[in-house]
Amino acid sequence: MSQRQNFENAVDHATGDYVITIGDDDSVLPGQYPALKTLLEREKPEAVSWQSNFYNWPNAYNPNAGRLKIKKSGVFGRPITVATRDLLDDPQWGLTHSNDITPRLHHGLISRVALDKLRAKTGHIHGSGAVDVYFSSAILSVIDSFIYLRHPFSMLAMGPAAAG
Repeated sequence: MSQRQNFENAVDHATGDYVITIGDDDSVLPGQYPALKTLLEREKPEAVSWQSNFYNWPNAYNPNAGRLKIKKSGVFGRPITVATRDLLDDPQWGLTHSNDITPRLHHGLISRVALDKLRAKTGHIHGSGAVDVYFSSAILSVIDSFIYLRHPFSMLAMGPAAAG
């Protein structure tokens, strides 16, 4: 099964009002659920994106593997509501912002309503083998706004067997 089909299958079997996907070597950081739940109940966003940390498991591809650096400036930031139109109307967005804040299904939260809108429009959730890039662009066509947090609710990781 391709990565695209695997992610599509995961979304098809997910339940609940919001969906997140992570890999088997990734993690949702401890103690984050109460904060996310409060944010979702209070704001009811179409999507939530955040700045994830990255970890190389020991014996991975990096000689410095097994260490996790967390910058103070990268945690506990206030929620920022981003109007989708502002991103779509700014042709310089990708050139002027080094951190991609667009909503992601992989290490982000997307509402079931937004996922259903995307599927109704395109026939699928992931329409490309480059699942992250496709989704981050496609979801902007069906949501009005999203919340961005400068706080790592999850951790991207790479282990020795990671395939990508």
